[in-house]
Amino acid sequence: MKQIIAGLSLLLFILTPAFVVAKPKPKPEKAPPQRLRHQGNDDVFRYTVNLAPANPQPGDTVSVFLELTQIMEKPSAIYGKFKPINDATLNAILVGPVSPNKKRKKGKPI
Repeated sequence: MKQIIAGLSLLLFILTPAFVVAKPKPKPEKAPPQRLRHQGNDDVFRYTVNLAPANPQPGDTVSVFLELTQIMEKPSAIYGKFKPINDATLNAILVGPVSPNKKRKKGKPI
């Protein structure tokens, strides 16, 4: 009888950690992306716009990274299929948010 009790105690001792480990663990939440990427192209050029951080809050600073490349008909040994364009001129108009109750006034680009 003592052997049966000792055997059951040993079995219970061995199985208890297995039940504790077998509990389903909650899945960790995915971290939001650090950078938002948009890419487009036509027959001659490809552009990529990266925004960091991807989900800014009002009043936060946002970095905008622009990449402009020329799509080569015949791949180059140096650049491959996409040749970077480094001497482009960029014109941008920054527009702030507008309340839906207010009408936007016409402005001039800077």
